[in-house]
Amino acid sequence: MFAQSAWAADMAVKAPPPPPACTWCGFYIGGDVGGDWARQSGATNPFPSGFGAPAIGGAGFAGIGVLPTSHSLNSDGWLGGVHAGYNWQVTNWLFGVEGDWMWSNLNAGNTQTTVDTFTGAQRPNGSMLMSSSNHWLASVRGRLGVVAGPRWMLYVTGGAAWTDRSTTATWTPLAGALVPAPSVSSVSFDGTKTGFVVGAGAEWMVAPHWIVRGEYLYYQFNGGTAALPFIVPSNGCTPTGTCGWNVSTSNLQMNTVRAGVSYKF
Repeated sequence: MFAQSAWAADMAVKAPPPPPACTWCGFYIGGDVGGDWARQSGATNPFPSGFGAPAIGGAGFAGIGVLPTSHSLNSDGWLGGVHAGYNWQVTNWLFGVEGDWMWSNLNAGNTQTTVDTFTGAQRPNGSMLMSSSNHWLASVRGRLGVVAGPRWMLYVTGGAAWTDRSTTATWTPLAGALVPAPSVSSVSFDGTKTGFVVGAGAEWMVAPHWIVRGEYLYYQFNGGTAALPFIVPSNGCTPTGTCGWNVSTSNLQMNTVRAGVSYKF
């Protein structure tokens, strides 16, 4: 009887195990450095038919039959910036929101020879340069993580993203190829673009207030379009803008890998 009473008393005073400590909760700020890779293509398509293929004999400059061009705008570079966010922890699950601003140095340029088909064969008449650049990236993302141990946390992330894509197309005539001599033509387009970002990462709490991380993010933004006029002193394409090139770019895809350090308050 006494043994059973003692056993019952022990059972009565034993409490359930405490929930995991909220080690990741709270506000944090930090910085990141890493590399980024942009993948995009560009194209120019002459308009209208006659100025573009097929050539129309006897139609003057409107009948030279200029062919399209294709351009690679791929580029690689570095990035660095700051981030800030807030975490909530429920048992071993982490929920968070984070924003970041990254400076970048992506620059790309590609030149292709433009040709006409008025003579029945392809004849060079100039060069088309397409160039692009990015100087910053920003995002606001949600985070969902799993606390894998006292100091480790794995997470996925996704949200809205912005960048400052700038694209320029410039056509330079080949001296003596066309009479009268055309002028150099150029057009710039794009600007601040909105897209999306998804990724994943891992964090290690090296001290109660200090966290290091490794992170991969994929960004995507829509391409752009513009009209590049063909400008000559006097021709069958007047007024200016009657003939030219429709310039377009594909979706901009960006991959980033970066390492960071955060201070958790």
